[in-house]
Amino acid sequence: MDMITYFLIALGTSVVGSFLGIGGGVILLPILLLMGVSQGTAAFSSALTVFTMAIFTCSIYYKRKQGDVGLALKIAVTSIPTTFLGAMVNQMLPEAVYRFLYGALIVVLLGIMIWKKKRNDEKPHFLSEYRIIPYVFGVIIGFLAGLFGIGGGPIVIPILLLIFMLSQKTASATSSYVTLLTSLASIGSYALIGGSDFSIGIYMIPGAIIGALIGTRLNKLLDEKWIAILFNILLIALFALNLIKN
Repeated sequence: MDMITYFLIALGTSVVGSFLGIGGGVILLPILLLMGVSQGTAAFSSALTVFTMAIFTCSIYYKRKQGDVGLALKIAVTSIPTTFLGAMVNQMLPEAVYRFLYGALIVVLLGIMIWKKKRNDEKPHFLSEYRIIPYVFGVIIGFLAGLFGIGGGPIVIPILLLIFMLSQKTASATSSYVTLLTSLASIGSYALIGGSDFSIGIYMIPGAIIGALIGTRLNKLLDEKWIAILFNILLIALFALNLIKN
């Protein structure tokens, strides 16, 4: 029964993750913690599931020529080293502090999305003119990806929308490319510090593959406005879930 449960959880989160370009770890992590999975195992299993999903998601988006691969690589270059740092901090933080920081992250992301909606200017933010900006964001994204095992997608998308003014679907695909690399780095970092636990992750891999195929199909079919609405609803739901657990 546990095998089926983990498979279905991975399937559902990967559909949403590949569809919105968020990876799915930001959904998967609180669910696993709510089920009583330990902090380290939950973070590693989340990263493993996200990486598996991202492989198939990125291959599909790349064939469609969807997303900005160059921008994704710039962000990923500096995000990978700090992913290792985030994973190390994950092992040291008390669970109460960990949950508080996770809730704070969701609030910040919601604030960015509200700010984006209020902006009427369709031109990229002035910060995007500086070549160093993608690398700076990469440092922050990588650390948070390693700390929470979320692949970085939920953080990347608001930045791509607000600073670089990408369309919702372009941002989703670009975020997926970043997620592929940061989630791989997360897996490697947990392996190096002895935090790799495949006990439940092995059952989640098939669900991640199937979820990626379904999610990318939905991304192609639905209008960008609905993708944006669903992303905001997701953030609110995650914040509520974190409050319930606390």
